[in-house]
Amino acid sequence: MSRTTHYRVLGVEPSATQSQVRDAYRVLARRLHPDVCDEPDAAERFARVAEAYEVLGDASRRRAYDASLAEAPRLEVSRGVAHYTWSNIAARPTGDGDAGPTDLDEMYDAFFGS
Repeated sequence: MSRTTHYRVLGVEPSATQSQVRDAYRVLARRLHPDVCDEPDAAERFARVAEAYEVLGDASRRRAYDASLAEAPRLEVSRGVAHYTWSNIAARPTGDGDAGPTDLDEMYDAFFGS
């Protein structure tokens, strides 16, 4: 499951400095502000940008947000939403640490194609 993070909304990496976060916000705010932008979804997009900056622009809120992002994958797995493939549930080791194809892989490919 791919989720849109505040970092993605602002177009910055999680390693971005506070200055980079602020600069990205200013560029997007100028471009998407409903008084300037004629696009029909400008107000909604501007609101997402403003929300992202409220969190990432404050050091303590950003730390808490980063901690919640780090916790999210573990919560997904604990709820049974983990992604399983034939290779990671039925693979047999080939000796070099890499999982090779199994009978299940071959059977799946026979029914559904590669």
